[in-house]
Amino acid sequence: STHAAMIVDMVESAIHSNHPDDTIYGSLHIRRGDAIQDCDTSLAKMKEFFTCSLKGTEELGRHIAILMATDETDAAYKQAVVDMVDGYPHVSIVDIDTWVREMIAKETKAGHIPPGMNNNYHVYGIGNGVKSDKKVAFKMQKRRKDWCEMCVPVKEILLEQLGGMNGIITNSE
Repeated sequence: STHAAMIVDMVESAIHSNHPDDTIYGSLHIRRGDAIQDCDTSLAKMKEFFTCSLKGTEELGRHIAILMATDETDAAYKQAVVDMVDGYPHVSIVDIDTWVREMIAKETKAGHIPPGMNNNYHVYGIGNGVKSDKKVAFKMQKRRKDWCEMCVPVKEILLEQLGGMNGIITNSE
């Protein structure tokens, strides 16, 4: 709907205004609920996942923002995942679902969108719009057996996309 597209744009603007201009965005999808047996997303496994995936990314000299979407309802789990990148000053994790819910609530209250959009269906759809494949430089998935990556070589992916270190340095000037 046009309301959903409006929220996608607003959430994107809000996220972008909170990060440096040359930030590289990636997406992270964590499926917990019904997929918990399919893919180990325990905090210990997620820590290993980030340690491996983010290795060497500080050498790129760019901020990396990971847009996280998850069906997890436990706020403590989500916060623990966000906090896992504290040891990487150049990386941040953005809990997209929370941003989307807050934006929907704000716009509903202001009368810009009809009530009833603050549900899982819309939050998931709008979140997918914000982190769509064409808007992110890399994708991380911890969802089901077939999409349960042990490690995503973020540095290598970005170097390839940006034409090596020269491309990265040129892009940030």
